[in-house]
Amino acid sequence: LEPLTPYRAEARRMRADVERWLAEGFRVVFFYKHEKGRDYLLRTHFKGLPTRVAGEVRPFAGVLLVPGAFEGGFVDQEEKVVYLTEALLYGFSGASAVRRTFLRGEGVSDPELLSVGDYLIHPEHGIGRYEGLVTREVLGVRRDYLVLKYRDQGRLYVPVEDLPLLRRHPATSDEPPELSSLAKKDWKRVKERARRSAEELAQRLLVLYAKRAKEKGTAFPPLPDWDPLVEQNFPYELTEDQKRALEDVFRDLEAERPMDRLISGDVGFGKTEVALRAAHRVVGHGHQVAFLVPTTLLAEQHYRTFKERFGDLPVEVAMLSRFTPEKEARRILKDLAEGRVDVVIGTHRLLEEGVRFKKLGLLIVDEEHRFGVAQKERLKELKAGVDVLMLSATPIPRTLYQALVGLKDISSIQTPPPGRKPIRTVIAPFDPLVVREAILFELERGGKAFFVHDRVASIEQRARWLEALVPEARIGVVHGQMPAAAIEEVMLEFEAGAFDVLLATTIIESGLDVPLADTILIERADKLGLA
Repeated sequence: LEPLTPYRAEARRMRADVERWLAEGFRVVFFYKHEKGRDYLLRTHFKGLPTRVAGEVRPFAGVLLVPGAFEGGFVDQEEKVVYLTEALLYGFSGASAVRRTFLRGEGVSDPELLSVGDYLIHPEHGIGRYEGLVTREVLGVRRDYLVLKYRDQGRLYVPVEDLPLLRRHPATSDEPPELSSLAKKDWKRVKERARRSAEELAQRLLVLYAKRAKEKGTAFPPLPDWDPLVEQNFPYELTEDQKRALEDVFRDLEAERPMDRLISGDVGFGKTEVALRAAHRVVGHGHQVAFLVPTTLLAEQHYRTFKERFGDLPVEVAMLSRFTPEKEARRILKDLAEGRVDVVIGTHRLLEEGVRFKKLGLLIVDEEHRFGVAQKERLKELKAGVDVLMLSATPIPRTLYQALVGLKDISSIQTPPPGRKPIRTVIAPFDPLVVREAILFELERGGKAFFVHDRVASIEQRARWLEALVPEARIGVVHGQMPAAAIEEVMLEFEAGAFDVLLATTIIESGLDVPLADTILIERADKLGLA
């Protein structure tokens, strides 16, 4: 028997394996836990294959779907049968690639909150591992000291009154940071490199903003015959706030000064419609539009929206992401440089060196708080006079400060669309019965739910707990230490209907549009930030 490794929701890879097994004369038995999961697979990933649903395992030259809450999977070479399970397809157990993320450490205010083995950052000596509290007498004075262990058996004794100097390092025992050395002054070199990098970035920004202040932008005046065309297939009325935001954007576009505007508004309040109409105006003047988004899923949703709205117009819309085939990506890049693509929607691939525009007129950045300073300024450097429109439900403090001091203009959309019901927020002690009732309520009305558990180390245990608590629901899992392709695959499967509940860390915070997901349960909400 040959055991199989989990597919981690990579359904396309599973489909390719099934096709190969069938071509080699194997039979495939797939055990499913939920009828909804079975029906979803039959109409998507098993579509076009010879399939049969049965109550028990029996010979069938194809894919036999049998009910059974089993886990794992294996190939029986002697009998030429492959056994697959729903848990094997969607499970994430076993080794996985861990992506390194570096975060600013939290402050420490109480030594009682520290545990032996925690990693702490000292401003002068760098990263050390906490070994506990000791009492020592120095020059006749008895004091309590925190003991920090460093590389090469170095130890630092920090008086407890200096505790506010320390920062907690965000690493876990699964991914410990490298300890600093007290002797080699490597922490000083790390700080110096960071300082130089910050200064270089600041100089770049100063030059960029000085050029933008001096350089004339392109004016995009009204086009009486072109402008109304984008409104014809919009089935709703703009809200008053949307109208005001659109007037602000059009006023900026009509001026020769390069636009730098932020549109702030809650999810679903219509920021994308304002951006789409701005793009329509710019394209009407023969210029190109770049729409930068943080995730492939968001790129695909915006791509579908733009293709649908510009479907009857002579506007070429393209998408660049990690899922774009290499041959297609090369064609899009060539067409961008030659001006044949009018609107390109893409992820970080738009920031790569090889991306060139013939006549870039407008840069739109969605979920602007998800991008770093250098990333956002990279596209502005392509052309100092380009108009910039940023969209965000939770702008970062730097962006808000720029708006306050006049470096950036701001429009706020605070009016919900007509007919939208207010969001009901309930704060309650953690109660399994409340969790079960909320999820069952969504299932009964044909909806979906998010469950936020912001600890990667215990998310698998929480998934098992949810499966036992709500056996009626299909649970998907996604977190930031999964490979990027696997994250996007799970999110796409959730949107398409593979799961009823998506158990996730805060990685789901991008403005993803899942129309049937109307409930979100947040565990330990007090530990999460505003965004």
